[in-house]
Amino acid sequence: MPLFYKIQGMIERLAAKNGAGATSNYLSDQKRALYGGRGNTDDFVKYVGTETRKSDAWVRFANANGANTSRADQAEHDFSKNGTYP
Repeated sequence: MPLFYKIQGMIERLAAKNGAGATSNYLSDQKRALYGGRGNTDDFVKYVGTETRKSDAWVRFANANGANTSRADQAEHDFSKNGTYP
């Protein structure tokens, strides 16, 4: 159950960021609306910047948006729990 609520929270934050045009209840659709492409890892890395690995991109992205750690999984957790997409 905790994973469901985590994902639901991410969907709600992305829906708020994407506005009324993104009404899907799927996380992949919300990501696609935010940064284009198919909402996959490569699209996220391109959206964030120049990193070549998703873990590096997550650390930079999450730390820039409220997380304070160098571990990618913890940065993603802290960001998805507390952060907001730019």
